[in-house]
Amino acid sequence: MPRTSCATTKQVAHGTSQADFSLTAMRVAVHVQPGSRLPKVGGLRAGSLSVRVREAAVDGNANEAVLVAVAKAFEVRPRNVRIVHGRSSRRKLLEIEINEDAGAARLAMLRTQI
Repeated sequence: MPRTSCATTKQVAHGTSQADFSLTAMRVAVHVQPGSRLPKVGGLRAGSLSVRVREAAVDGNANEAVLVAVAKAFEVRPRNVRIVHGRSSRRKLLEIEINEDAGAARLAMLRTQI
């Protein structure tokens, strides 16, 4: 495989892409429903994005499941999602590192799902 530049080689070697360099922090309010029979991210509940997870709210299991579910819904890595506020509450404020335009479009789509 021919090399075009040293920067390109480093990006490929570390498994990153050009999109990773234009990430911004986007904050999203979510309402979590732990112990749900059907896990899902989408729709609105009390004005916040609804997140349903199977895990019970015991020992942080539901919080971890929320981070993974939201990361999957926004098509980012779980390490790019963190809880800013509400670690012990159903209402949480999450921060997602994502491209601003892609994040806004994805949030709009998720909010309209039933």
